[in-house]
Amino acid sequence: MKRSLFILSLVIAAAKFLPAANSLEDVLNQQYKNHTYTLRQSMTAPTQQYDSLGNSPTASALGPWTIYARVQIKKIKLEPARVIVEGQRVGMKFDPNQGVLAETKLKETVKLKISLNEPLESADQFHTILGHIFAFSKEDFLASLPEFWRSCVKGYLKSYSNDGSTMRFDVSEATLKVRQGTSEKAAAGLESSDGHRVTAPQPKKISDPSYTKAAKSQDLEGTVVLALTVDETGKTADIRLVRPLGLGLDESAAETVKTWLFRPATKDGQSVKIEMSVEVDFRQYK
Repeated sequence: MKRSLFILSLVIAAAKFLPAANSLEDVLNQQYKNHTYTLRQSMTAPTQQYDSLGNSPTASALGPWTIYARVQIKKIKLEPARVIVEGQRVGMKFDPNQGVLAETKLKETVKLKISLNEPLESADQFHTILGHIFAFSKEDFLASLPEFWRSCVKGYLKSYSNDGSTMRFDVSEATLKVRQGTSEKAAAGLESSDGHRVTAPQPKKISDPSYTKAAKSQDLEGTVVLALTVDETGKTADIRLVRPLGLGLDESAAETVKTWLFRPATKDGQSVKIEMSVEVDFRQYK
């Protein structure tokens, strides 16, 4: 009898040191692991600091959202005064076969360190904190985008789940817009509303855009289409995104086009401002 009681007491003592099967950390990992969300700020740093309201006291530089905004959660670790969220970057790139912007996993990882004012007590409390860091609603997602992207995304965003874990972009109609764009009409000469002939701008100084590391790693090739204004001096302005390519190539195209110079359009021999569209090709030559 004494031997049985001794063994039973050992079992009870050992059980005290076993981790709880349904701890809050376990619950959070079960709920969020492998889910992908969009950061409100597409910071480039591999480690990012936040408070429980989503403020970042050590904010890093921002990068293209198609590289740095989407994060797939891989692990959540709870500590007394903070939560650590480890994730993998998920890029967005244009798939010409389906005519959509689609997700693609990148090699880069990211770690979010979230300071807490008080110990975390529930999954709902954690979800509220995450909502300050990630754009769970469609409205928050659109607000997080730079102006360069916002109007384009509004036109092509077809679905956005309640927490933003899944979204779909359909950009297949963009090809038709390009073929009917002002640039092709300008090539043959335009006619203004008062019947006067307008000659199209002619390239004067054109440079090639640079590839992003993420786009190279994914062997992404294609064409970014931009709408813009060429003013009376031949400089470009008011650059807008019409057809995206993703993985930071859209921003690269816009920055390059800002440096382009044209011989301005003319009307009755006088230089005039004109709107047009341009195609910026990205090809990798091996």
